Amino acid sequence: MSRIENSARNLSASAVRGILVIILNFITRTVFINVLGKRYLGISDLFTNVISVLSLAELGIGSAIVFNLYKPIAEKDIPQIRLLVKFYRTCYQFIGYFILAVGLCLMPFLKYIIKDDVSFINANLIFSLYLIRTVFSYLFFAYKTSLLTASQQEYKLTIISTVFAVISNLAQIAVLVLFKNFTLYVFIVILITILQNFVGARQTDKEYPFIKEKVDDKLTKEERKEIFKNCYALVIYNINEVVVNATDNIVLSTFIGLEIVGMYSNYVILYGAIKDILQKLYNAMIPSIGNLHAEGDVEHEHKLFNSLNFMTSFLFGIGAVGFAVVGNELIHIWIGDKYIIDQSFAVIMAVNLYITGMDKILSVFRNAMGLFQQAKYRPLAGIIINLVFSIIAVRYMGVHGVVLGTIVANVTTFMWYDPYIIYREVFKRSAWEYYKKNIQYGLLVIACGVLSYYICNLIGGINLGYLLLHSIICVIITGGAFYAIYGRTEDFKYIINMAKHVLKKIFKKFRRKQPEV
Repeated sequence: MSRIENSARNLSASAVRGILVIILNFITRTVFINVLGKRYLGISDLFTNVISVLSLAELGIGSAIVFNLYKPIAEKDIPQIRLLVKFYRTCYQFIGYFILAVGLCLMPFLKYIIKDDVSFINANLIFSLYLIRTVFSYLFFAYKTSLLTASQQEYKLTIISTVFAVISNLAQIAVLVLFKNFTLYVFIVILITILQNFVGARQTDKEYPFIKEKVDDKLTKEERKEIFKNCYALVIYNINEVVVNATDNIVLSTFIGLEIVGMYSNYVILYGAIKDILQKLYNAMIPSIGNLHAEGDVEHEHKLFNSLNFMTSFLFGIGAVGFAVVGNELIHIWIGDKYIIDQSFAVIMAVNLYITGMDKILSVFRNAMGLFQQAKYRPLAGIIINLVFSIIAVRYMGVHGVVLGTIVANVTTFMWYDPYIIYREVFKRSAWEYYKKNIQYGLLVIACGVLSYYICNLIGGINLGYLLLHSIICVIITGGAFYAIYGRTEDFKYIINMAKHVLKKIFKKFRRKQPEV
């Protein structure tokens, strides 16, 4: 199958899963809030973030291995694939035991990162359950599924995860309604997660039975050295990502309390829902972009990069405008006014969403092109700026300061340096064209946001009907503005032609499968 067809399969499966899981997560979270309340919600989100920090031990080995698998998969080099998978398994088993050890050592210090009284639960037991879920994944399952990802068959894993997401959410709701027990709720989540990982590993065994065969050889010293060299660069990126995504709740819990963690996490749920749906597109394309890069067609890569960058601004622009305008409306309808922070916070989260999207397309190309070394120290600056700004600002600005720390760190590091590296190392040209285009895109999104907010305020009203109307207004204004200004550009035409090609392929396959009358 062509790269586009594989990307389309991955995207279709991811899109269906994304929409379904978002709906189910909203339902489950609503039941959780109504049954257990803010404190339990804060504990759940906090421990999830702490485990994410521990997962830094992964050191970027997964991304480095996937990158190294592209070539042997394309060349059907089975011995090399087996050696890489064996090496990956050894690394992940070590990581699993390391995370377990660090997690157990961390348990006595949990009381110092939780400002509130947590005598209403057995904090150590709950944390242990979260820890077990992560450790089991590293020890037994995760190393195999990378093979499906590298071979552009991630849609198979997506189908499996969708089925288990449905089972998990239904089981969680049943436990909450019937037993109102937080410990049992966590246990169900962990049990189903382990089962999902097991089934994913079995699917990989079915597709690639040769990886179950015993391998006596090892990667050469030079091959291992190259992988760890890339891991060294990737771990800094991973640390930065964890600092951005996982430490906010820890800072809030330490300086403010668990209730604000729960309120903030509701906004993060909305933010994550929009981000995850849109990012599925890019995750589906990574193996195809890596395959294209291996062919060395720089002009094609440059055209694809510009077109996907435009599409990113367009899609995340609509998402950001919608978040800023109707985010608080949705929370009001969903769980009530007492969970709303304020309008300025919704705007800050919308800005963060847009910047995250623009950074995503950069990271996709950077990883697919194997640019692990060229900007390895840049994330350190982002980590320092983020943590220092957030810790200082949270004292004066509360939860607003934590998110502003993320925005400031990204704008002053990723947003200008990553495109510079990509253009210098791969496209061999100035990155000024990128900066100029993205400044224009950003200003257009701001203008669309202001106009949408003004019109929706004139209309007024807060119920499901008005929420839908306001959302449609945001989409029409932002989408219409982008089409009016950029509808005749090469970037826009490239995306439209690619979409037509995918739809044409899908339609032909559908026609072939229809039975004759």
